[in-house]
Amino acid sequence: MGLWRVMAYHPEPGSCPIQDWYAVQEEPVQAAFDASLATLIATVDWTDAWQFKALTKSHVGLGEIRFKLEGPPVRRFRPVGIWPPVREREFILLLGCEKNRHVYIPADAFVVALRYKQQLEAGTGEIHDYV
Repeated sequence: MGLWRVMAYHPEPGSCPIQDWYAVQEEPVQAAFDASLATLIATVDWTDAWQFKALTKSHVGLGEIRFKLEGPPVRRFRPVGIWPPVREREFILLLGCEKNRHVYIPADAFVVALRYKQQLEAGTGEIHDYV
């Protein structure tokens, strides 16, 4: 068992943005995400791991898991969740996105992630173990 518990936000019944994102990714993307997540789950302090970054400025309250696929072209991915944890050693995944230089796909990924965070804080939606 890992040191961290990873959860997924469900804004409404039958809807899970991170699982929806994962399902449409190619197998190498899924494998790289799974490997990064496995590393983080076994890491005491995520802020010491290159696979994670706590976000700042207009994205305070979020953190991103970071992984890439070597290319050409190199592809960078940034699944996003709530940071710092609401409960100790529990990371709540909100959605996934891809980063191409300073452009995110989808473009509004962080706006949506902040909205999901606010909805969860207001009691809307549910969290479940990420599987």
